[in-house]
Amino acid sequence: ISALSALRILRLSHNKLPALPPDIGALTALEVLAADHNQLASVPVELRRCCALRELNLEGNRIATLVLDLRPVASSLQSLQLYGNPLDYLPELSHCTALRSLSLANVRIMADASYTRWEVEVGALSYMSRSHKLAPLFRLTFRRSSLQHPLLAGALGRIAEDKGSCELIAKEEVAIQQLVLMALSENHVVVRQACKTLGHLAASSAATVRKLIAHDVLSAVTSLM
Repeated sequence: ISALSALRILRLSHNKLPALPPDIGALTALEVLAADHNQLASVPVELRRCCALRELNLEGNRIATLVLDLRPVASSLQSLQLYGNPLDYLPELSHCTALRSLSLANVRIMADASYTRWEVEVGALSYMSRSHKLAPLFRLTFRRSSLQHPLLAGALGRIAEDKGSCELIAKEEVAIQQLVLMALSENHVVVRQACKTLGHLAASSAATVRKLIAHDVLSAVTSLM
């Protein structure tokens, strides 16, 4: 595969592959890698050498720990698809300024170029309520991952428009702490969406208001003004 250094698109979907070869890192012109619906438990660290990567699809694999430095593709990566993997945590996304499409757990997120509109699609068994469907996303993001990216912040803002979802967010022990950290971000989109989510939480129930007061959220948000 290392002889194909000019290759720009590589599609390996639905092949029951147990691993990707380390020399995939030699494909420095690669823009699209579709390795979804295989049996991958990891990806080679050499993938970071594919600096032109725009689309990376790893959906439907067995990846629990994604050890992947995305900084080399921070300005090029537009789509990262991780739907259906048993991820323990997300890779750091804050530097991925071009990212507009992301899937993780059982949720697909898309945003427009200016991060003013977000679409959130939640997939699960039809008999489950929307709030229960969101539980895998909240477990992954609030407990073990950084949310310092406009795509994730905007998705939470949209999700929090639903009162039932707000109640589920409030049940996550570290959710409010994460949202306060987001409200203190250097990224104005993350700040705006975090404050929007906190506002929805405050309006959802008296119990949630008490939690916000306990975390001194008002002082944190006021300090931004």
